[in-house]
Amino acid sequence: MNESKYLKLTLDNFIFNAGVAGLVRQLEFYDARYGEDGDYYFDGNVMYISKDFLLKTDLAKLYVDTAVAKYGEETVYNEILKSIDSLEHLTNQVLSLEAAGKKDEAVETREKLIGRYKYITDKLNRNSYQHAIDNLKDKGIETSISNLVNELKNTKDLIEKLRVSHLIKQEMKRPEVKEVLCFKDIIYSKIKMLWNNKAFLYRQSSNKDVFEVYNKDFVEPLISSLKSTKRSKTNKYCITCGCKTAKATSLSFMNDTVEDINKKKSDFWNQKPDAVLCPLCAYIYSLSPLG
Repeated sequence: MNESKYLKLTLDNFIFNAGVAGLVRQLEFYDARYGEDGDYYFDGNVMYISKDFLLKTDLAKLYVDTAVAKYGEETVYNEILKSIDSLEHLTNQVLSLEAAGKKDEAVETREKLIGRYKYITDKLNRNSYQHAIDNLKDKGIETSISNLVNELKNTKDLIEKLRVSHLIKQEMKRPEVKEVLCFKDIIYSKIKMLWNNKAFLYRQSSNKDVFEVYNKDFVEPLISSLKSTKRSKTNKYCITCGCKTAKATSLSFMNDTVEDINKKKSDFWNQKPDAVLCPLCAYIYSLSPLG
């Protein structure tokens, strides 16, 4: 085993350890090789991760795919699909009750059906989903979900509404569509609980491609530091691992840790706040929701 080919992660605080657990979950999802000559291994409370693995892997896609695999069943996306699956039974109920002349029961069931359709269209029309659909379009991936949702809202005939809802389901289940819609839900229901104001959770980036902004804030600094051969001349040290870091990230993106370092210029800090992270530790902290 050549230690120079590995990065060393020493278990630390609860949130950092959750990030290490998130990294392990990613590696297992990827079917990475475990062992001293593999992609990663543990020695006591120290994890070793292959530099080559980090350099060659699409880490942004791995983040999204692992999050969807872990939390996909708990998303609004999944609830929309369940609602669509319930429409045929409710539609048949309404038509049967109306045919039998059971007016009051038919009206009550129809209102329930209308409510189900409203839930579906409201959730699909959320800004987060519209941004995801726009991002797909920018990549040359067309989806007819928006047009179908408008058609669903404007159609009164129950059989036609049912037909359109099935088309929406087909579009939603396309792998590239499912990936981004599911992840949009996970961002706000899971990831935001632990960190904020970076990548796709930075307000000005909420309408941007999730892969692009995660790469920019977490992956590119890590890859740049791995490729760099220059000795750092900075006086900034990572608060977690203690290494010198020229590409420092404020720890304040983690919820309930410290104030925004860029605003914390007090005498206590001697005008030089130093609760910063190196690119590797910042990346690990970003994985904490996966742990």
